[in-house]
Amino acid sequence: MMVEDGTQAGRVLAIKGRYEARDFSGLIEEARALHDRHGDALDPPVREAVAIMLHNASCVAMEQGPRDKVLELAECAVRYDPASLHALGQRMYAHLSRGDYASAWAWESWEPIFRDALPTMWRGGRTDILLIINSNGLGDFIQYSRFLPAVRERVGRLIVQVPLNTTALFGQSPFLQGIEFVEPGAGVACTAICEMMLLPVMMGAGRPQVTATGAYLRAPPHRLTHWQALVDGYGDEGRKLTVGVSWGGGARRARTLPFERLLPLFARRDAHFFGLQNHADKAEIFGRALPDNFTDMGVFDAVNLSCLCRCMDVVIAPDMGVAHLSAALGGETWLALPHFAEWRWGMESTRTDWYPTMRLFRQPEPGDWDGVVEAMAHRLAERARSKTLEGGRALV
Repeated sequence: MMVEDGTQAGRVLAIKGRYEARDFSGLIEEARALHDRHGDALDPPVREAVAIMLHNASCVAMEQGPRDKVLELAECAVRYDPASLHALGQRMYAHLSRGDYASAWAWESWEPIFRDALPTMWRGGRTDILLIINSNGLGDFIQYSRFLPAVRERVGRLIVQVPLNTTALFGQSPFLQGIEFVEPGAGVACTAICEMMLLPVMMGAGRPQVTATGAYLRAPPHRLTHWQALVDGYGDEGRKLTVGVSWGGGARRARTLPFERLLPLFARRDAHFFGLQNHADKAEIFGRALPDNFTDMGVFDAVNLSCLCRCMDVVIAPDMGVAHLSAALGGETWLALPHFAEWRWGMESTRTDWYPTMRLFRQPEPGDWDGVVEAMAHRLAERARSKTLEGGRALV
C-alpha cells in the first residue's frame, strides 16, 4: 500500500523506506507514482536521489535476486535520469541477461549520453583511424572481440588496445587480420575513439552478430605441437580424457570455485587433470597433497595458455578469462557459475549464444558449489565413456 502523502518529500520518504526494506515491488510502485504526479516538476535533488536508489536496487536484484525485478528497477532509474551512464548501463545488462540484444544496444536508448560527447567519439560511420580502448578485463575483451572484423570494414585503419601482454595472441588470429593491436598506454594518433564494450551500440548489433561466430581465436600452431605432445604423454597418448581446470575468481570471490570442491572430480582414473590457474589463486594448491592424476600447468602468458586450453578435451573454469579463452578457441568449456550469474550468461539456460561449445553449470542454490561439481561429475562420466567409444574428442 502506498502512503497518502502526495508531496515530493512524503513520497521520497516512502521510497526510501521501500528501498531500505528491499521491498522492490513497493519501491517501483512508489517511484512510478511520484514521477507520474510531478514529472518534469520534480526537484533535481529528488530526481537524483530516487534514480540512485532505483539503480542500486536493480544491481542488488541482479546479484542477489529477485531477478524478475532487475529490468523494471533499471527502467525506472532511466526514467528518472535518462542521461545517467550507470542507469543506462544497468538497463543494458538487464536486457542482455534476457537475451534481448536489440533493446540492450538500441541507439535511441544511448543517444542522450552521446549527443554531447566528444567530437572524436565514434558513432559507427566511416573514419580514417579508429582507436578502440578497453577498460575491462581479458574475458570481456575476448567476448567482444567478435565484433572487430565488422568494425574493420567500416574504417580506414583499426587500432585496438588489448589487455596487457596479449598482443601476440590476438595479432596472430586469422579472424582478426587487418587489425593493429597495441598495449595499454601506447601513444596512438586517431580520428575517432570508442570503448570496446560500446561497439555493439555503435554498430547497431543484435543476435546475429552475437551468434554467427564459432571459433575466432587460434593457438599458434608452432607452439601447439609442443604442448600437445606434453599433454598426450600425461593423457596416456589420447586414451585418457584430458581436463584443464581453473578455479580462481580473483577479487570477485563469489565467482571462485574453491579448489577443494573440485577434488571429487579427480576420483576418475580414466581422466588426467591439468591445473591452468595462474596468479594469486594458484596458492590454493601450495602445500597440499595433490592427486597423482593432477598436474599443475598454470602459465602466465596468454599464448601458451591458449595452447594448453586447445590441447584439452574439456576445460572447467569459473567466470573468468580462461573460460572465455577456451570457448573462443572452439574448445569444449564447462563454466561454473554462482546462483546469480552475470548478465552475459542469462538466467537459467545451460547454453549461451556467445559460445557454441560452452556448457553452463549453475549453483542450484547460492553458495552450492557441491551441486555444480556433482553435475559436472555426471557429465564427465558420460564424456569419458564417449571418448573411450569414439577414440577421440567428442562434441559437447
